[in-house]
Amino acid sequence: REERSDEVGLAGRAFNYLADGLERAQHDRDKAEEAVRQSERLAAVGQLAAGIGHEINNPLMNIMALASLIEQELHKRRDEQTLSDINLLQREGRRCARIVQGILNFARENSPSYQSFDMIALINDTLGLLQHRLDTADISITVDVPASLWMEGDPNQLQQVLVNVLLNAIHASPLQSTIALRVVANDGRVTIEVKDQGTGIAEEHIDRVFNPFFTTKVEGDGTGLGLSVSYGIVKHHGGTIRLSNAPGGGVNVVINLPMHSREAQCTQRKQREQRERVHAG
Repeated sequence: REERSDEVGLAGRAFNYLADGLERAQHDRDKAEEAVRQSERLAAVGQLAAGIGHEINNPLMNIMALASLIEQELHKRRDEQTLSDINLLQREGRRCARIVQGILNFARENSPSYQSFDMIALINDTLGLLQHRLDTADISITVDVPASLWMEGDPNQLQQVLVNVLLNAIHASPLQSTIALRVVANDGRVTIEVKDQGTGIAEEHIDRVFNPFFTTKVEGDGTGLGLSVSYGIVKHHGGTIRLSNAPGGGVNVVINLPMHSREAQCTQRKQREQRERVHAG
């Protein structure tokens, strides 16, 4: 690394440049391979989940319908103990139904229905939906966003991502803590960052957070599908979602999305290339 002005120094700097380039290429290749493996895992589990979900859904609906009929009959007989048991059965059945619906939603991986929308308005609407949860948990949110930010995407799917990420942040945050939400637009892309003040995620779990059915929550609090579904939605939008432990504590989630659909990006690129050819001519 010593600075020399002769041929040895020139050769050394060239060698270092090549070594640094090789290291960067290796890092990029590792990331690309991991992304491919993640996509393959999601696809395989998605196929399995779709089959299981459909097979379970039909008998589950029959169970719920029969439980409802039994409940009506018990009301006539005023059998309070059995009625309480039936109510518990129905609650557990509804919980199973939510899990099955989550599995089916994960397996479908619907393509985005693109439209132009204001991301900031969508974020404000999402915060309104979660306000009761925030008040109940005694948690506040600081918001650092532009006045408006128009982009192309599927607002319903992207709101699902925002809800999943913010609910995880609320669940991980202690009482009277603050969640920071920040939005930045730069070079045709939008970055949404959500940071909580919880205890973070154990290092051995970091690489598994987007795996289907993986969760650190207690049984009954989550299916482990929220981040997997979010990963699929963001991927279909041509974006990325990363999760890491923040240096000062807590978890930092960064979502990066293109502001325009792939079709619009292709059109813009062709127009730009045409303008460049005209200028060059």
